[in-house]
Amino acid sequence: MKKHLFTLVLLTFFFATQAQDQIITAKMDTLVGKVLIQTGGEYQADRVSVKVGKKKHRFGAAEVREIQKKDQKYVTVKFRGRYQFMEVEQEGSYLNLYRYADPKTNTSDYAGQLLVTADGRQHIVSNIGFKKRLLEFLTECEDVSAKLESGEYNKSDLDQIIIDYNACIDQKSDAKEQALVAKKDASKISTLIELVDELDRDDQQELLDMLGDVESKLEAGDQIPSYLQSAIREKLAGEKSLLALFNEAVK
Repeated sequence: MKKHLFTLVLLTFFFATQAQDQIITAKMDTLVGKVLIQTGGEYQADRVSVKVGKKKHRFGAAEVREIQKKDQKYVTVKFRGRYQFMEVEQEGSYLNLYRYADPKTNTSDYAGQLLVTADGRQHIVSNIGFKKRLLEFLTECEDVSAKLESGEYNKSDLDQIIIDYNACIDQKSDAKEQALVAKKDASKISTLIELVDELDRDDQQELLDMLGDVESKLEAGDQIPSYLQSAIREKLAGEKSLLALFNEAVK
């Protein structure tokens, strides 16, 4: 009975902790307690306070990285020259959608929508000229641009546009990373070719030709056939350092 009671107390404590608000500061400190957000004016940054036990901590928006209040997440964004908290509506690896309060309207409602890229570019989402302005902002993915241009996407598809755009950027990033790795591997093969060229062996030209083939395939991003790898390893069997360099390049 005592064991069940102890378990119940632990579960109650766990869920109570999970339900509490929290802030993560710019210094990556986490404070858990009752959070109160105060929206600033047109020329005044937003502020937030968090009550931890009997002590209250206060921060300006620039001092805060993230806020979790009930089921809503907020992040700090510098927008129109001031730091303010914005509701996170949709997050992605590159493109994010936030909601912001406009101090000019004298309301704390998070009614405005702002697209923000990972490199800090911003775009206010508006019904006026939605397609034209978004096309000018989202320039790095031809598929998304084509669907916007054709009318396949409209403002009601904004969530899907963000999903597709992030997927497109991720794919491009992966391709760039693979190309960079291939370039580095080809450079290793180039070094290996120079070293082999200095050797004195009967099959030197044959080995150089095979390594040249590998170098070309790496630069093109093509797979290295297993038979070619095996043949080169067999020829380099007595050269441990050269074999290690080859294995590192084609791993």
